[in-house]
Amino acid sequence: MQQDAFDEIDAVTPMDRQEEILNMVINICHTEFKFDNFNEVMEYFKRMINICKQMNYSKFRSEAYDGFYKQLSELIEERRA
Repeated sequence: MQQDAFDEIDAVTPMDRQEEILNMVINICHTEFKFDNFNEVMEYFKRMINICKQMNYSKFRSEAYDGFYKQLSELIEERRA
């Protein structure tokens, strides 16, 4: 949720966007994941971080933002314990 003061979209974020992202992060933190080995963990969370970063640079509730949100939801379901 770190803001980028030089990015037009991420420089100032509306409160509803901040609330949605914060709730998403809290839900991720409360999720139990299943993995067979450490390499799977590392690669999985790299993918998750990349999607979250792309969401930060997408206009809130835009087609791009919603697409990244959907990707993130699907990624979480892949490894939910």
